[in-house]
Amino acid sequence: MELVELARLPTNPVMLVLWAVSVFALAAILERTVAWMRIRARMRNSGELLDLTRHGAAGAEINGKAVAAGRWGPFGHIFAEWQGSEGHRGHVEQAIAAEQSTLERNMWILDCAAAIGPLLGILGTLVGISQSFRGFDAVAELDPTVVSRGISLALTTTVVGLVVAIVSVVFAHAFRRMTDHAVAEMENFGEQLLGLKER
Repeated sequence: MELVELARLPTNPVMLVLWAVSVFALAAILERTVAWMRIRARMRNSGELLDLTRHGAAGAEINGKAVAAGRWGPFGHIFAEWQGSEGHRGHVEQAIAAEQSTLERNMWILDCAAAIGPLLGILGTLVGISQSFRGFDAVAELDPTVVSRGISLALTTTVVGLVVAIVSVVFAHAFRRMTDHAVAEMENFGEQLLGLKER
């Protein structure tokens, strides 16, 4: 009898939205993780690029290497902009800003999931409790365990919403720290390039 009464409770539509938000957040986390693994592997070679420039390697040769297969990653793009603009500071800063934008791609998804996860959880709980009580109206004799299970199912959306938000906040913070560190490295690299042109 209890299972029949629980089966009569309608599914919570807010839970479906929460699952969709969690899938998007997970996809963004995976995409950023893979992207950062590739970016960090390429960002280790900036010293080599500076050494080649300092020791007078041919400009065309360095430029070709920088853009070929992204060997130096963001540093290669900044170098190519520096070389193409003949050492103009504004072009180097624009190249760094463009690379920063690339590093922050899909972060809005995690920000959105972190902001709306708890709100959807609370909304889902309220909708679930409301649906539970509406479902109980039709039952003549109601077992208290059925009521507690209905409310427990409704509270699940709050838990899911909070988990989605916590995971999103943790990963967004980690990715932002990595972005800040990478941008500082790129700015340092840009300053060193500009210093070479001034000599």
